[in-house]
Amino acid sequence: MDPFKALSFADTYELCTSMMGDENENLSDKPLRCIAPTSDGDGIQVVTYVTGQQYVGISYTWPNPSWRRQKNSNYTVPILGTEGSCRESQHVSRFALAVMKSIRANPGLSDVVFWVDHECIDQSNEDEKQSQIAIMDKIYSKAQFTAILLEDVELSNEELDFLMLKRRKIGGDLETHLRLTRRILAGRWFTRAWCAQEMVLSRGSMIYLHHTEDMNNPISFALGALTGWIATAMILDRSLMRLTEPRGLNGLAQSTNHGMHTTAWAFGVVQKMGCYNIYDKVALVQNLVRAPAASRLKRLPDSKGRENPTAYKNVTKIINMLALLNEDFSLLQTNHVDGNWLQHSSSQGFAWAGEPILDDKVSESWHFKDYEINMDHKLEISEAGIAFKGYAAKVMQVNDWQMFRDNNALHVTVDGVGKLVHSDWLSNDQFTPKSPLSFLRDVLYAIEAFGAKDIYPFFLPSQDNWIERDEFVGDLKSDMVSRYSRVSSPHEALAQGLRFLQSGRMGLTFISFSVVRFGNGRPLVVRSNVNRLKGKMLFQPCVMRPKVFGSYLLTANAMIFDEEDFGKKGVSHTCVGNLRGFGLIPDERGITTIRV
Repeated sequence: MDPFKALSFADTYELCTSMMGDENENLSDKPLRCIAPTSDGDGIQVVTYVTGQQYVGISYTWPNPSWRRQKNSNYTVPILGTEGSCRESQHVSRFALAVMKSIRANPGLSDVVFWVDHECIDQSNEDEKQSQIAIMDKIYSKAQFTAILLEDVELSNEELDFLMLKRRKIGGDLETHLRLTRRILAGRWFTRAWCAQEMVLSRGSMIYLHHTEDMNNPISFALGALTGWIATAMILDRSLMRLTEPRGLNGLAQSTNHGMHTTAWAFGVVQKMGCYNIYDKVALVQNLVRAPAASRLKRLPDSKGRENPTAYKNVTKIINMLALLNEDFSLLQTNHVDGNWLQHSSSQGFAWAGEPILDDKVSESWHFKDYEINMDHKLEISEAGIAFKGYAAKVMQVNDWQMFRDNNALHVTVDGVGKLVHSDWLSNDQFTPKSPLSFLRDVLYAIEAFGAKDIYPFFLPSQDNWIERDEFVGDLKSDMVSRYSRVSSPHEALAQGLRFLQSGRMGLTFISFSVVRFGNGRPLVVRSNVNRLKGKMLFQPCVMRPKVFGSYLLTANAMIFDEEDFGKKGVSHTCVGNLRGFGLIPDERGITTIRV
């Protein structure tokens, strides 16, 4: 297919279903080859992997004229093939050889071999490439550890010793710490999607970089050390990247488990990373979720290094489609965000779909056991669309709330009526400015100022599960002071759950939501990505409908449709938007089936 032609829904379905693997295909779970230093220590020997042999995975950035490596990373070493050939490769440098020799110098690792993708996979054999890519989750998770090579970063002994200092750093020391941490994170490795996948799939990782005093003796430290350095540096710079937690060790003890490895989480790991062929991100996501052979795509289009927005959109469509076909509905919990381009007509049938949301616990920790999937276990998906079963209700009334805090007061507007709120009766050391708890406190102040007892129950912390919140009877202020005099984990979980109500503009954080009411008069607090909700039909597919809510599953998403022709048989419906809310769409019609 043309990698730069926009995929329609039918095109995407055809691509995903025609290119899936054979469920009877028996993929290997180990490398075919590895490499090791030659006996004289001056070169590399390719060896056939022997089952049970200890190996270390090498994670590095493929050479490219667009970036410069340092020192002996610019010099190659001879590579002896299994058939006796001798060649050189830009993918194995003298620095890489020095790293391998330093690893072998450790007790118990003197005979360890190494897996380097470019040298251990026959790059001329497309079938071998695809089969080995399909088991990269196993290759990296079964390695002794992964050696991360930063071939464009250098530190001196003094600089490493400074980073390793355990004492608290303040003032100039903290500035120096930030500068050194930024230097490490400026390595090209941290921008590449394949590298991010390799780190996440690994049981553990060591980082290797150039040594100012001795280029034949690389500096090394554990990935966990860098994670700690980043945490310290973020005191001065909150914009620093955070490293995704490795999950390879967990992967050894479990089968495919979408509760641990959701598509929403996996796509988020690689979404913004660089990739020569952007379509490789589909394979990376499938590796991260540990998709079985029958669910993997055997062939992918090739963008050949071109940055192209249409290709990126196609990748997003393919990943959403594969998730549904594999009964992973985590991305359906991300479709409510403002500016969701998938809702534009140009998305050609994907207005129901979503993209990853950073640190969104609802989608990242999605698990089928928490949702009413048994009521629509096998979605009917075809080239014509998706037939969802679910519950629908018409929005009869809407009240729009917005608030923000400046240096003077809390500004609250409800349906155009504004108030300045100067309340300060919720005092707690954990309500620090601009913290999640402080935003929750402002919502409570706004509710009390407008006497909105009907929506207060949506903002109550609880350790119990619920399906519907009970109505509140009593004095708002007294109850709030009682419940928030001490803050515990349910309060913090609720505060984190409000993130989807927040947006930033002009240096301020705005909290915006709508209170919608249905025919039964009950309210629901939601945030949608459409301008007018009144008169719209809200539809909550069973696969998006929680069985119960709790302190860590506070919200559910729903689709938005125009009322005209809604629910008519034989009609394909166009989703016009999506929302996330603190409750279920009421059952006004019983189970409804619609094709989207």
